[in-house]
Amino acid sequence: MAGAEVAYRLNPLHPSWYNYYKSRLLFLAERYGEAATLLEQRTFDTPEREPRDMAWRAASYGHLGRIDDAEKCGKIFLDAIRTRWCGASTADPADYVNWLVDVSYLNNEHDVLRLREGLRLAGLPG
Repeated sequence: MAGAEVAYRLNPLHPSWYNYYKSRLLFLAERYGEAATLLEQRTFDTPEREPRDMAWRAASYGHLGRIDDAEKCGKIFLDAIRTRWCGASTADPADYVNWLVDVSYLNNEHDVLRLREGLRLAGLPG
């Protein structure tokens, strides 16, 4: 039995923030379908309230070849960030993507490239 399933059995009522980290780990393990499913669950009710999750969901869909879904999620990410942005008023989608990558704290360049590639496949600036 995999570690995640053991953890779930030990704590089936785990806090929702567990899935925030689990979705990132699944993406980094190149398990894009599982990451997308978990992110769908996290963002089902209020996708605009979870812009980072929507970007990771877009990247997961991009890697899965689900381009229409990826583009929809990418648009929600951009719209949500645009309304919350506190940085330079001249910021554009490339700045939003760079911010997302920066706050994702990925130390491995391969992981950064895969996230950026997934976002590019979703129609966002990679």
